[in-house]
Amino acid sequence: MSAFLTRDQILAADDLAREIVEVPEWGKDAQILVRELTAAEREQHYYAMLGEDGEVDVQKTIGFTQRLCAWCIIDEDGEQLFSEADVKALGTKNSDVITRITDVVRRLSGLGTETEELAKNFESDQDSDSPTV
Repeated sequence: MSAFLTRDQILAADDLAREIVEVPEWGKDAQILVRELTAAEREQHYYAMLGEDGEVDVQKTIGFTQRLCAWCIIDEDGEQLFSEADVKALGTKNSDVITRITDVVRRLSGLGTETEELAKNFESDQDSDSPTV
């Protein structure tokens, strides 16, 4: 039977999933490394979008895809390549690339992808008697 982990062992564990993302828009054979959200980042991501009524406030979601990129694009040592100061600059990048990266981050973090969320929101906004176009 194995012993229980110690505090130091738990805190030292490298437990964040990582994945390589292809970004040919940024150069031939270009790749970046992304990781999943930490517990603190996931909590911040969730609660920062809520309005006073506890519902998602669309205005508060502006910039979150870029923020996820800043938090989760890392170097080979696991260090963030971007800071909060870079969020606005990341907003000037190709939207397909940013969406691709954030979809990977969200999947690794156990969150739905942007595409899935938009589809859910669209479906829930549709009345069953409404004609589809």
